[in-house]
Amino acid sequence: MEIWSGKHAQDYDSLRIFGCPAYYHVKDGKLDPRAKKAIFVGFKCGVKGFKLWDLEDKKFVCSRDVTFDEASMMKASSSQQVENKTKEVLQRVEFNATPYVPVSCTSKKGSTMEVTPRVEEYVVSFDVPQNEETIDDIDNDDFIATKRPRREIKKPGWLTKDMVVAYALPVIDDDIPNTFGKALRSSGSDQWKLVMEEEMKSLHQNQTWELTRLVAKGFAQNEGIDYNEVFSPVVKHTSIRILLALVAEYELELAQLDVKTAFLHGDMKQEIYMIQPCGFRVAGKENHVCRRLLDEAFIYLLLYVDDMLITSKNRDEIERLKKQLASEFEMKDLGDAQRILGMEIRRDKKNGSVWLTQESYLKKVLERFGMDDKTKSVCTPLAPNFKLSSSSCPRSQEERDYMARVPYASVVGSLMYDVVCTRPDISQAKDCGQQCVGYCDSDFAGNLDKRRSTTGYVFTLGGGLVSWRSILQSTIALSTTEAEYMAATEAVKEAIWLKALLGDLGVIQENIAVFCDNQSAIFLAKNQTYHARTKHIDVKYHYVREIIESGVVLLRKIDTKDNPSDMLTKSQRCSHFGDDDWLVVGSDLDKSSPRPHDNKVNAIAVITGREGGPKGSIFFSQDGDHGPTILNGYLHGLPPGHHGFHVHAAGDTRHECNSAGSHFDPHNMSHGGKEDEHRHVGDLGNLFGDVYGNAYLSHFLDNKIRLTGPDSIIGRAIVIHKDQDDFGRGFVNSTKSTGVPHGNKVNAIAVITGREGGPKGSIFFYQDGDHGPTILNGYLHGLPPGHHGFHVHAAGDTRHECNSAGSHFNPHNMLHGSKEDEHRHAGDLGNLIVDAYGNAYLSHFLDNKIRLTGPHSIIGRAIVIHKDQDDFGRGGHNDSKSTGHAGERIACGVIGLLSY
Repeated sequence: MEIWSGKHAQDYDSLRIFGCPAYYHVKDGKLDPRAKKAIFVGFKCGVKGFKLWDLEDKKFVCSRDVTFDEASMMKASSSQQVENKTKEVLQRVEFNATPYVPVSCTSKKGSTMEVTPRVEEYVVSFDVPQNEETIDDIDNDDFIATKRPRREIKKPGWLTKDMVVAYALPVIDDDIPNTFGKALRSSGSDQWKLVMEEEMKSLHQNQTWELTRLVAKGFAQNEGIDYNEVFSPVVKHTSIRILLALVAEYELELAQLDVKTAFLHGDMKQEIYMIQPCGFRVAGKENHVCRRLLDEAFIYLLLYVDDMLITSKNRDEIERLKKQLASEFEMKDLGDAQRILGMEIRRDKKNGSVWLTQESYLKKVLERFGMDDKTKSVCTPLAPNFKLSSSSCPRSQEERDYMARVPYASVVGSLMYDVVCTRPDISQAKDCGQQCVGYCDSDFAGNLDKRRSTTGYVFTLGGGLVSWRSILQSTIALSTTEAEYMAATEAVKEAIWLKALLGDLGVIQENIAVFCDNQSAIFLAKNQTYHARTKHIDVKYHYVREIIESGVVLLRKIDTKDNPSDMLTKSQRCSHFGDDDWLVVGSDLDKSSPRPHDNKVNAIAVITGREGGPKGSIFFSQDGDHGPTILNGYLHGLPPGHHGFHVHAAGDTRHECNSAGSHFDPHNMSHGGKEDEHRHVGDLGNLFGDVYGNAYLSHFLDNKIRLTGPDSIIGRAIVIHKDQDDFGRGFVNSTKSTGVPHGNKVNAIAVITGREGGPKGSIFFYQDGDHGPTILNGYLHGLPPGHHGFHVHAAGDTRHECNSAGSHFNPHNMLHGSKEDEHRHAGDLGNLIVDAYGNAYLSHFLDNKIRLTGPHSIIGRAIVIHKDQDDFGRGGHNDSKSTGHAGERIACGVIGLLSY
């Protein structure tokens, strides 16, 4: 360099390896590439910058903003390698044996142009200097190329969505032939010929290509990943559903258009080559390919590439727009919208309703995987509380070979497209209002592998669902409050976007209400100063506080049983989607109404063993008073093998379940197997624990046990034993027990537990006759000193830190009050007084509202102790009339029958 310039250099920092690849910055439109590839060739005198050769535009450029890739120059290539590579490229090109004759054609503007050979762009011949000093002889230290630290690269989120669509495409295509030969062999070959000829006519009218034979598979080049990132913008399914909701609400006209050969209207900067279409090859030029002629046409993308949904109050406006579009593009008028993206649009103008359904798509999915009318159907694919984990994956080669034949991923992927589009089905009804309403929910540590929680939210407009999502949270929540708080943040973000979208459509939303079923999460979102338990939460989740303070979104409380987003966070029982009342069993009830007769009844038993032992849930369902009872469930932590399990006479689970009494046997029978006619009602047989300690109950049917009537198992305990049940055919004699007495003394117990290291104890219930008052006695320890509200709640589900127990037990629809008030919730018991040592005592605590027998029995429901004092509905707070403003739940237990 000094010899060339005749000057001594002062700084060598700008020197780069001659001929190395370089990328220089360009300042084109925001959708264009940010940099272009070139080759470094030197410096330009008098200019502070690098001189580069642009490979694409074939010109010299000078730029200061350049990134060099000097490391790629280190790979040495021998002349033999270059020769082999040249031969490889030449072998891919099919040339005519005849001498080259220039091909002329007339362009769109009428001028004649001559196509010249450009093989030199693909085949480069040069000599590599042979030097005795090879790469291996040089000190390796001179060839260490360091790189800057880079952030972790994660798989793009859009890739997952595309995978869902990819699974669905084989079904959506409606058996469309994917090759020219299949189209001609199909039953509709004549129609396919007409369509192809129409397509070719459009291509010729647009003067799309000219024939040339001078291409060495140019379309095989792979510059970057997406070749300058050409893309087609598409609409979100949520936007389609919102548009249809407004169509129903305002009785708008709805039409659909399709742009013919929409890809021809793009403004391309590169030369595009393609093989001549089958059936339309030009005689004598079979080895030629088509090269796209550039023009100044634009591409218009409305909604989903070339599919358009047009809506207006006035049909004339739609027709005028159709004519406008037809003047620019060759359009296909599809009339009233009936189908888009695999979704069928059904409309009832008389009733002002619009439905989106994928019935035909789902039928094709069933056909694809061999499902027909003879296939056994089930109402719920997974039992409630059933969770999958990596421990269920195949371990042996035999299991892996078996699962390789099961199309599990294809089935799930095909159904996922249905989830994205229309499940639950949309139904927009007339005069349902324009207010957008949201609901959010979260489970707690539902993912067994990563122990992360699942966020779910839904939004409704005009009475129908328009947006929903179910996604695993990115961080681990330490409590249900944190999980619900993060779920509320995601719902608020969606609410902001929906508010803006509806504003653009002329449907102004002053604010959007988002309902959450966790009171603690709501307090956390509204309290700007409280941070003791949230200082570790990522700052992005505190976005919800600012939005709520601004009033754009209103966060409100809703009961769990009325929260539709609950279905997006966990498996649900079938009856959850109907109008049936829910109850629980032997340990846990699920709704606040008396036990139904002649209707479906549902129950749950939350199973816990010794520390580090078995855990899980068993769900019970009974259809009518005389219908069989069906069990579904999942347990883990069991020793492998068979384990007897039975319903016992009492619900007292103290003393390692030994206080639960004998098997439930109201008819004084002997012990037997589940199939025996004469056996204990509570004899259920054996559970099988696999080698991983998991046990499953799927559609386990029993004709003896009942959830209703005098022999109901509600409030009794279900017990799992260490060894296998011999069904009375071994040497063990069974014991006897009786049903729930009526008109006699009844005893019950609630074993109270809180968080780890928190409150513990027992409360005993006693009732003399059906109409006598109920007396409570008990002792608890580990409570914070002071007053704590305690109440009987509607359900007996003690999961999720007692938040699944529902609201106060209130069968007569009263307001909250004190124990002495005549008109109050049946479950309102007042306050527990805890001394300075954390102890609380109940001695002959009498209540005239709660009952252990009859239609409003509290057996099987939960008793809950709260953090704060109950204000008896007189505190003036928003929740005083419903909860007594008693704060979060810190301990609970299910009220079960005591041995007698």
